[in-house]
Amino acid sequence: YVVTDMINGAEYMNWRDVTFAGGGACLTENAYDASVIGDPNSADNMKLIQKDTAFQQELKQMLKYDLYTFANSNTMNGVTSDTRVVRVHPWWETTLIAVNWAAGVLTVAACAWYVSALFGKKKEQ
Repeated sequence: YVVTDMINGAEYMNWRDVTFAGGGACLTENAYDASVIGDPNSADNMKLIQKDTAFQQELKQMLKYDLYTFANSNTMNGVTSDTRVVRVHPWWETTLIAVNWAAGVLTVAACAWYVSALFGKKKEQ
């Protein structure tokens, strides 16, 4: 499984070349030209990919390899069809959430106090 490094602006970094070279994941955003930062789901990229059947077949093969790699890695250790995932909130996580909310409320209160003090001074003048 090969992961590239993302360097926007380098013409050698694009999905097509990485896929045909056997790469597992490409950290760039463009299918063809990596010299321009773009959206991989853009209409232009989609039109180019729809025309390129060889690339589509290679992407399917790469996806098969990726899924096989993940399914046979430590990511899946102990996971079966009967596995249930249960979300647990430890006490410290609940405390952090409460502290974040308290800080947010205090920030809003301080901003309101500042704005009221600012407008109070203007009325006095």
